[in-house]
Amino acid sequence: MIDVLRRAGVDVCVASVEAGPAVSCSRSVGVVADCVLPDVKDRAFDLIAIPGGMPGAERLRDSADLRGVLAGHAGRETLVGAVCAAPQVVLQGLGLFSDREMTCHPGFM
Repeated sequence: MIDVLRRAGVDVCVASVEAGPAVSCSRSVGVVADCVLPDVKDRAFDLIAIPGGMPGAERLRDSADLRGVLAGHAGRETLVGAVCAAPQVVLQGLGLFSDREMTCHPGFM
């Protein structure tokens, strides 16, 4: 997703909820984020895209900084995307966006 958006000329900010920018994803995929979320938590975004996968979705759900960013966007007309487990584990898990329709991986329904 990051690569496709950047190739299309979108200004993408990849933020980590971990202590540093290095993130270990499912299936041993490593990603180095542009920054850590506390550095950009007060910035307004046009879109927040939340990756799926476990246990990453649980770490995202448990991030107080991400909870604050998402809560700030919940009342605005902004786009929020979430894939795989993230709609159920992160968004529904935080009680956010309950007024919107979502789909998720069938294993999390």
